[in-house]
Amino acid sequence: MPTITADQRRPPRHPVQLPLGHKQKAPASPWTGIGWTHNLSEGSACVELNERLRPSTLLQVSLQTERGAIEVEARVIWEVGAERAGGTEGGILHGVLFTHLAPAQLHLLRDLLLSRQGERRRAPAPCRPRRNVSAPGARGPPAPGPD
Repeated sequence: MPTITADQRRPPRHPVQLPLGHKQKAPASPWTGIGWTHNLSEGSACVELNERLRPSTLLQVSLQTERGAIEVEARVIWEVGAERAGGTEGGILHGVLFTHLAPAQLHLLRDLLLSRQGERRRAPAPCRPRRNVSAPGARGPPAPGPD
């Protein structure tokens, strides 16, 4: 499978909310979790999960669409908890970078993003950390402003 590099996460993110399933790749775990996307691009996503995953965690992610599942491998880049809104409601936001995406899966993802471009949707909360995320273990609350 081709590898999506950090330079390829430049495509704009689109406010797309999809259910997803995820499983940690290492250490191999039979446990799976669920969540939602807040926004999505060809190379990355902001996802909301019920559990906190550390930066650098490797995941197998299954994005559930009306056209079927899109399977991607991803790495957690940053995370920030429900405290971002000053309350305890909501899940934990994570920025994930897609590390492996089969050509057929990339095609499905591009079709999904293209089909959603014309839709007017209220954008979810911005999904960007304030601090530099290139440092190992870096995390922070989302920065204000659109993605």
